[in-house]
Amino acid sequence: MGMGASTSTRRRSAPSRVSLGGANVSAAVFFDQRRLIEELHGKELVDAAIATMTRESQAELATLLPMSWASIATTTEFYLAVAHATAQDPVVFHRKMVRAGLERTFTTFWRFMMRLTSVEALLKRVALVYAKSYDRGVMMAKLIEPGVAEVTLSGWNDVPDLEIDAIVCGAEVMLQVSGRPSATVEASRMPGGARFLVRFTP
Repeated sequence: MGMGASTSTRRRSAPSRVSLGGANVSAAVFFDQRRLIEELHGKELVDAAIATMTRESQAELATLLPMSWASIATTTEFYLAVAHATAQDPVVFHRKMVRAGLERTFTTFWRFMMRLTSVEALLKRVALVYAKSYDRGVMMAKLIEPGVAEVTLSGWNDVPDLEIDAIVCGAEVMLQVSGRPSATVEASRMPGGARFLVRFTP
């Protein structure tokens, strides 16, 4: 869901569930991020934030399993609720938690990715990693020139801004934990999805 910066600390009214086209994200990825948030801010605060969410979203979180899918409508509402409870900008908070959570995911649940040593090998796995992360759209990657790769997302015309940001974080983390700390990713929207320009040291 696209959001601008917010500095309001007023108590939120009961939220309404926003439709995001029925897209879903890996529950395993979400659980890593939720556990990290609980470690940083405490389970009591997270539970209190969840209590402000819609009943539908609360019910989904209560029955969610690691090997299932979590609706992006629910995970977005979760991040908004916790960001509000911690008085943080939602976009900044989301980016920080996604990055830290994916660092954990790539070294545990997706540790097989770290056996790959070349960028070319990593790029060949981009579609697989994306398919394990989202149930909407298709991702493809190609090397344009030494040190520059293009990754395209198609089939998801209304991909939320937060998910584009999450994909940027994911690509950077994947490259950085595989030994390329200076890797950067720039995103731009395109018809049917988004384009990501990846720069790294060959």
